[in-house]
Amino acid sequence: MKLRTLGIVLATSLMPVAASVFLLFAIVFRHYDGDTGSCPTQPYEVTKKHIADYLKANNKPTNKVVFEDDAHYDNTTNWWMVPFRVNSTRYEAMVDCHGGIEITGALK
Repeated sequence: MKLRTLGIVLATSLMPVAASVFLLFAIVFRHYDGDTGSCPTQPYEVTKKHIADYLKANNKPTNKVVFEDDAHYDNTTNWWMVPFRVNSTRYEAMVDCHGGIEITGALK
């Protein structure tokens, strides 16, 4: 009887941990498509359009975006690094070949 009670206690103690691990994997695999490709020759206008579309979809002002000239393609990560400003706040967008975007906060 003690062994059964111990099993029940262990099972109920580990359930929140197992659920958390499952949730973490679900989030990671939902957002990671494996291979974002390589696109160093992608026109800069396409990359800027991805950023403008992202801002518009997230209700951010697109008419005040000023792209800076020092955008570059990172061959290690296969992402475009694109600095831009909205009003006087500077941001940097990392854009993959499929239009996936990560945007930093204000850079000092």
